[in-house]
Amino acid sequence: MNTGDYQDCWRPTAQQENLLRAALLRGQTAIRAWEEWKASIDIENLDSGTYRLLPLLYKNMLAHEVSDPLVDRLKSVYRHTWSKNQMLLRAAAGLLGAMRERRIETIALKGAALASLYYRDWGARQMSDFDLLVPTSKARETMSALQDLGWKPQTQWPERAILVRHSTDFSDSGGRSLDLHWHLMWECCREDDDADFWQAASPLLLGDEETLALCSADQLLHVCVHGSMWNPNPPFRWAADAMMIIQSSNVDWNRLLAQTERRRLVLPVGRMLAWLRHSLDARVPDALIEEMQAIRVSRSERVEYRVKMRQMKGLSSLATFWFMQRRSSEGGLLRRLAEFPRYLQYNWGLERLHQVPVYMATRVARRNLRRMVSLFDRSLPKTRTASR
Repeated sequence: MNTGDYQDCWRPTAQQENLLRAALLRGQTAIRAWEEWKASIDIENLDSGTYRLLPLLYKNMLAHEVSDPLVDRLKSVYRHTWSKNQMLLRAAAGLLGAMRERRIETIALKGAALASLYYRDWGARQMSDFDLLVPTSKARETMSALQDLGWKPQTQWPERAILVRHSTDFSDSGGRSLDLHWHLMWECCREDDDADFWQAASPLLLGDEETLALCSADQLLHVCVHGSMWNPNPPFRWAADAMMIIQSSNVDWNRLLAQTERRRLVLPVGRMLAWLRHSLDARVPDALIEEMQAIRVSRSERVEYRVKMRQMKGLSSLATFWFMQRRSSEGGLLRRLAEFPRYLQYNWGLERLHQVPVYMATRVARRNLRRMVSLFDRSLPKTRTASR
């Protein structure tokens, strides 16, 4: 399962690992991590990935009876998170009720399901939006219903996205965001890819409305795969989500192994679970890790994994889209090549097919211009402030 010598974008830094240990572990291990993390950060200048872990950190330090002025500051973040999540939960319950009236089945994903089932505290897990999965056959109907309810799509032709993506964003007049899924993951967008997710889902109550949630094995799979791709925000919250699932439920490890292998996701999931076992002492069976490491991974899967570790920008984004299309296409190489321009058109939200090469050229020109400006700035002599 070796991918070569390079850094996985999902792997936490030493500072982030200390934060995870302080927020998740118990006893002196957590206290030592807290002290090391606190000494290494500027509390006034935290990145967004770190800020998202502060409510969970507060809960653990409170449980350890840590007396520190910084813990009092974390308390305000926890309270703000709880309040914001309550407002989002009310909006989500309204959407679930509207879908129920239209007889559209739903599965709550990510933050809402995780906070309810595994964190079990609406203040401990920040949510920036509400993620909802509906059957692929109901995607168009759901989009129409959302627009009738005042939710606006963030792309001009959201219906086209059904053919090439797994989800698209909507927002309402209150600034709340909804990520509407018709497939669970971008890596699995064929017609029947979600059938077993639906079959294993279990009831979940959000507010006064009933919906469904993924089983714990599928939940863990989703957390790992979603967290494995490059993200402008430090994505290490995946580790906290995964640990909460493992600590709070009985994961069906056989199902996780079967799902991971069948969906050709052994590289990200296997490496991430091994990291959790080694770095956070997660209750991941050693036998599972050994079985994943023994699975033969194709060359194309290794290349795909490397591509997903990089930022999608300029022409390099074409490689990511190519691998995504490759996973969803039923045809051979020639058919995929013929369909690829249309695939790009729908992903980029372009009105006409002939706009694809123009859009690509524009992206390349902008990137080159930014490089030239950056090189020019670095070539200028540094100005010195006159001493007084």
